[in-house]
Amino acid sequence: VRCLSGAGGAALALCLGIRGAVYHLSAGSISSTAAIGEAARRIARGEADAIITGGGEATLHPAIIGTFQSAGLLAPDGVCRPFDTERSGTVLGEGAAAVVLEAAECARRRGARPRAVLAGFGTSSEVYDMTAPDPRGTGIAEAAGAALAESGLEEVGWIKAHGTGTVAGDAAEAAGLAELFGPALRRMPLTSLKPTLGHCLGASGAVETVAAVLALTHELVPGTLGTQTVDPALPPCRVQLRPGTAARPSVLLLSEGFGSRASALVIRAG
Repeated sequence: VRCLSGAGGAALALCLGIRGAVYHLSAGSISSTAAIGEAARRIARGEADAIITGGGEATLHPAIIGTFQSAGLLAPDGVCRPFDTERSGTVLGEGAAAVVLEAAECARRRGARPRAVLAGFGTSSEVYDMTAPDPRGTGIAEAAGAALAESGLEEVGWIKAHGTGTVAGDAAEAAGLAELFGPALRRMPLTSLKPTLGHCLGASGAVETVAAVLALTHELVPGTLGTQTVDPALPPCRVQLRPGTAARPSVLLLSEGFGSRASALVIRAG
């Protein structure tokens, strides 16, 4: 039964004695990003005071690697170069991560100081193709726009891009961000964690959320390893090549997946 979809959540609940709703959200590479956002919505509706949410995926299996290789999605030399002129594909990673979301009032009552604040969530479907992204980046633009509906674009200090290092994927994502941010994208630090952590597929959103929270805690913007020369054919954007800082302590976290799906979170420092 441990191989069944959703077994991880059930095993966690059994180990920790968690009661209430325990279920699995399956939406490709946006799965754990969407799970975090949906958990926040449940708390906002008053259905729970606190929720453990996240995701895990074991991708380093010959069948999975072979499938991605045959689809031409993996970098032939094993180097992921998001937004680079020489980008040629992604690299797979595997792992798991979880966060505890809690209603602000509940945290205040028990004197807890949050590590970060989830300030927005959005998701969308481009309705374009099962594997190829819409070159206009409509999914990213819509999901990010929904996540920023309350706080506005000025909320964003830096962007954690999906940034897989594929030719079409990075171009579409940059196009969507340019549509949303306009000229401000030229000044916005943009980084990808795929070269550092690998593409953890359904777990990537949760793994990268934890990384983003740690980055906010240490007041830095992670560098994009592997990228050396930003592709001039992309809309003008400021890819963070080395660790740096941002004007505001907040991040727009983006995820995309097969099936024309996209999801976004806005996270502020606690």
